[in-house]
Amino acid sequence: MEGKGKKAILRLLAPAAVAAAACLACFFIVWFAYLRGSESKAKSVELNGDFSAETAPLAEGETTQQTFTSKGALYAVGVVFRKLDDSVAGTLTVRLTDAESGKTVLAAEGNIAQVQYESFTAFSLDAPVTDSAALHRWTLEITAHYTAAAGSLALGKSTAVPAGFGTLTENGETAAGALALLAAQQQLGTLPLKGYWALGFVCAALTAGLTLLCRLHRPGKAALTVLAVLAAGLCYQFVLPAYSAPDEIIHYHTAYALSNQWMGVQPDDAANNFIERECDAAAEFTDYHTSAYTYRYLLSHFWDKAPAAAPMTESNVELLGGYPVPYLLSAAGITLARLLHFGGVGTAFFARLWNLAFFALAAGAAVRLVPRGKGIFAVLALLPMSLHLGGSFSYDSCLLSFSMLATALSLRMAWQEEKVSVWEIAALAVCCAVVAPLKAIYLPLCLLVFLVPAGQYAAKRVRLGARAAVLAAAFAAFGAYTLRSVLGVLSHQAAAAGAAAATSAAADAGNYSIFALLRSPGVFLKLLCNTFLPQADRYAASVIGGSLGYLNLAEIRLSALLVVGFLLLLLAAAVPQAGQERTLLPWQKLLGVLIFLMAAGLLLAACIQWTPLSYDFIWGFQGRYLLPVLPLLLLALPLERVHTQGDTFYGLVLGGFALEVLTL
Repeated sequence: MEGKGKKAILRLLAPAAVAAAACLACFFIVWFAYLRGSESKAKSVELNGDFSAETAPLAEGETTQQTFTSKGALYAVGVVFRKLDDSVAGTLTVRLTDAESGKTVLAAEGNIAQVQYESFTAFSLDAPVTDSAALHRWTLEITAHYTAAAGSLALGKSTAVPAGFGTLTENGETAAGALALLAAQQQLGTLPLKGYWALGFVCAALTAGLTLLCRLHRPGKAALTVLAVLAAGLCYQFVLPAYSAPDEIIHYHTAYALSNQWMGVQPDDAANNFIERECDAAAEFTDYHTSAYTYRYLLSHFWDKAPAAAPMTESNVELLGGYPVPYLLSAAGITLARLLHFGGVGTAFFARLWNLAFFALAAGAAVRLVPRGKGIFAVLALLPMSLHLGGSFSYDSCLLSFSMLATALSLRMAWQEEKVSVWEIAALAVCCAVVAPLKAIYLPLCLLVFLVPAGQYAAKRVRLGARAAVLAAAFAAFGAYTLRSVLGVLSHQAAAAGAAAATSAAADAGNYSIFALLRSPGVFLKLLCNTFLPQADRYAASVIGGSLGYLNLAEIRLSALLVVGFLLLLLAAAVPQAGQERTLLPWQKLLGVLIFLMAAGLLLAACIQWTPLSYDFIWGFQGRYLLPVLPLLLLALPLERVHTQGDTFYGLVLGGFALEVLTL
């Protein structure tokens, strides 16, 4: 019996161990292919980035010399070469010497064939300078030795002499201008790689634990969803850190401004509208240029503490005022972090967690509420784009949370055996009222109340009252927010003048109008074809999260295999279980598709209004905007004749989490 017990335990633990090993193998492959040796990479600054002119041709055996100063550490220097002949061969000698001490820190000889033209070619120092504060004066010497008689290279330079640059000599003679120079002053080091492997082991442990829980069908489905979303979302916080989500810095400033109101802090200068601690505005973390150095900065400053009387900085930045609901949680997190004297990195991460926690709880509540189709909501919450937005400062986190709850509530009311209760009607009305002011394109979500058949209500007056209450709540919230925004503009003459100027500029630039396009169907059709036919795959992938991040990160896309994997997982989640084939009735499916199309149509109309007449495609359309109405489209799929044998929910969650590990 004891032997059988051990075998049973091994059979239970073996899949978890295999899953953890597979996870670590994936991290090892990526490290071996891309990250090995990256600790020696250096971050550069241009001491002189102007190379519009060029030196005299480098003569055989002659030296071009530049003196210059740099402050702090130095790991490499770079110059710009120009090729003057069709072919050039030979060797280059590069020497960098401390002009004060005479110590040589770089003495390199290399093949001219390794030179990069019209961009900086860098040379690593033999003895890197690690003093981060000292000011150094250097002498750089470059000598060419050709295999042919005549010189065929020149160096890029500026005609002006920047501060810190001394004499330039070309082939031993004094010349005007200064060499274009690049200085590598930071080295990446091992900290980002340590963070990478820490993430790898955390993902392996989480994958093993989730595999074990799914095999045991423990805990309940709602609790498992919360755990899976929280686990993957926490990992996302480090891979796609604060300020990497779309327009996230604007949302962060808005939440921070709300925190300022609660704490009674305001700028001293009337020209400014925003005040924050200096540590919260660190350029290394907030400039959107997420790189390996961003990870190094956040890992090295994660536990920093801010002084009790932290220095403040004022500015005039863009804020999204007028509707505080989506910023309440993140503002609460910012306020608590400031009271606890967290540093800038710690504050941003801590405040983000509040939105992530609510998003995970909303996903779990949606799974608990809906009688069937639970896998759709679990997989939807585990999509890369959902996790990226759900754990960010963006109001899309609030939007996704309440749209899931609204859809799940309406399905519960439509499918449950009991009659619709007052609390369900009230909850649906609140969800629609929260969503409506966020983006007008989601106003059609209030039509979810019509998914509930008449027979689900105790009486006709209850049905009419429920529908009226949901519609009134949504339109009243939307109308109140719109009216407040209009009155806010009209009450400030300067703001009104600015709005008028912006409107005038937009009119001068000339944007498309949906009404004008409806009168010119040919132009409208051409716009649609130019927009969706060439990039249909991109828009489909963007619903899932085929590209994540913002600005510089937006071009870093997921593997097409991962996108297809998530799409297949969504389709599998939409397949009903045997014995639960009862899905939405045809008229309910039609209404769900209609809500989806209305939201997509309103989105398209908004994008058309933003598109300049000079464009031959519609600008600004993104698949992520369809996430809140995606469950309605999945539920409308004609899958009545298809069903699964047994409960697939735990497999769907495990599959979604495994794909997320590969995404990370």
